[in-house]
Amino acid sequence: MNYKVELTRFKVKEGKSAVVDEWMNFLNSHMEETLLTLENEKMYVETIFRETLGGQEYLYWYAVQGLGGIDVEDSESEIDKKHLEYWEECIDSSFGFKDLDTQVVMIPKPIIETMEKLEADLGSLSTVVGRCQLTSREDQVGLLFFDIDGNHNPLFEVFKVPKSKGITLDDFDKIIGSFQFSVGIRQFQGV
Repeated sequence: MNYKVELTRFKVKEGKSAVVDEWMNFLNSHMEETLLTLENEKMYVETIFRETLGGQEYLYWYAVQGLGGIDVEDSESEIDKKHLEYWEECIDSSFGFKDLDTQVVMIPKPIIETMEKLEADLGSLSTVVGRCQLTSREDQVGLLFFDIDGNHNPLFEVFKVPKSKGITLDDFDKIIGSFQFSVGIRQFQGV
């Protein structure tokens, strides 16, 4: 499995804190569309952190990404284009960036296996957003699920669903439609 794990620090331009608020709110309020942009980038996990240090504001990008994905700058997605507009307005390019040195990468075996499965399937991500609506790769059900609910913390959860020749996608949606997802790795047995 070829992937990279990065944590990179970027300096926010002076006086742009309110625009950064707007930017982060934009990404959070358009999460379904934002998650769909990750597929072409082969981005398995992307998280943005924010810190003020000595009066200076920084944004940090944490990413677990497969190799060979497209660069965000080459994306045709309107979400990515808006994201890059915010980037240009808020990030101080004269500072450059600082990649923090990776010391240890700890990814549990079931997660690595899921990433390998995604890589084997031509790098496509199977994403379920919100209330369990399949949005891409409907023939590859059961790999990555995200719960985005304004009343709860967004949580990442991986479900390993056994193959079954007797269940349709509609039946699967009915089965999982009543569940509220939370963090954990679960095996669905007897489905």
